[in-house]
Amino acid sequence: MKPEIFQILDLVKQQQNRDFFMYSETLLEKQILSRINETRTQDFLNYFEFLKKNVKEIENFINALTINFSRFFRNSFTFEYLGKVILPQIISQKVSSQSFVSVLRIWSAGCSYGEEPYSVAILVKEFFEKNPKLQIPVQIFATDINDNVIQKALKGEYSLDSIANVKYYLLSKYFSQKNGVFKINQSIKDMVKFSIFDITDKEQNVPIDCEQGEFDMILCRNVIIYFNPQYLSFIFDRLHKALDDKGFLILGSTECPDLSFRNKYFKENSHLCKVYQKMFPFTNNL
Repeated sequence: MKPEIFQILDLVKQQQNRDFFMYSETLLEKQILSRINETRTQDFLNYFEFLKKNVKEIENFINALTINFSRFFRNSFTFEYLGKVILPQIISQKVSSQSFVSVLRIWSAGCSYGEEPYSVAILVKEFFEKNPKLQIPVQIFATDINDNVIQKALKGEYSLDSIANVKYYLLSKYFSQKNGVFKINQSIKDMVKFSIFDITDKEQNVPIDCEQGEFDMILCRNVIIYFNPQYLSFIFDRLHKALDDKGFLILGSTECPDLSFRNKYFKENSHLCKVYQKMFPFTNNL
């Protein structure tokens, strides 16, 4: 890592206790240069001096790094697959196991403005309406590193761009619209619990609200592409441990498990979308 980037990250860690050393150097340099241009500080050294004197700019820098772009049912085929194949499989197995307490547990890691976890909640709601005899308790957790986006997610208000992939009957059923703003229904909002969590936090394995982990499904889509490759094993180890036995990991369209985990701790569930299943106990198919 370039010394000037290290210097800036070290300052941010000291001032805000936010560790961005795991992030891709390409991303870091791109966003720092963007902030240099925005603040007209000319170069890395001047920007560093500017940061030391401006707490607000540290917040702006953090916001620039925590890129937030999403929309409802992004990569629609993946959500079709989750709704038609994965969710029925998980829920049916839980019901047939006749466990005293069977709870469906889902984690949306890097949830941005909430479109992803709310999309999952809609899928779950639709499944239970069509299969009332299979209803079980549901816990959907959604986390992001950025408190500002969490606050917006809690409001549940979205633009036309955000709901572009929502089918009409779902839009009319689960959203209200006023002055070009689409608001998610309270019944869906109540299904999702939002909190701040840094997936790179070395002290805490899962969000504190989630307690034990043991998730049936983790969505971590378009998140790991922003991390330095040397840290991917750390992140995938964390995700693997957080999953229940044979739980499912859903990644973004350009992502796949780190080489040290591929075909060893996760198996590909679909060739058509990035859905992987935890292998338990650990096996080695290499």
